[in-house]
Amino acid sequence: MKVYLKALCILVLCAWFVVITASFMLPSSSVAKDAEELRLESEALRRDIDSLQCRLDSVQVEVALLERVYAVAECESGLQHDGCWGDNGRAYGILQFHEPTFIWLCDLSGIKGNWMNREDQLKVGMWAFSHGYDYLWTCSKKVERRVDTHDHNG
Repeated sequence: MKVYLKALCILVLCAWFVVITASFMLPSSSVAKDAEELRLESEALRRDIDSLQCRLDSVQVEVALLERVYAVAECESGLQHDGCWGDNGRAYGILQFHEPTFIWLCDLSGIKGNWMNREDQLKVGMWAFSHGYDYLWTCSKKVERRVDTHDHNG
């Protein structure tokens, strides 16, 4: 993503160079008008770059969250789901949910799901991790915390 941002900045600089170079070939009365247009375009481009940076930051937070959930799932279940029981038969699946915990998190999040369904476990797990409930997983303490998702996603 940073490569795209750098490429965008280079394109903006090239466009500015072309406009500025062309303005030297225009009569002086049109130079002031072109300078104002250039200033307005520059402001618009700055807003676009700021917006892209904000999106990039958001994507980086999401990637860090996905990496964290993946690492915890790998620790909890070895990324296995079907038939993967733990905690003496009380936990199940890729994220080793206990049924009462899954139901509680569904109620908090508004997500409707089946605690034995892999996709539902991942959906509820992503919500839980992004809202500061990752402490509920034993492996959360073993996996290095790469991002404080609660601060970014409220």
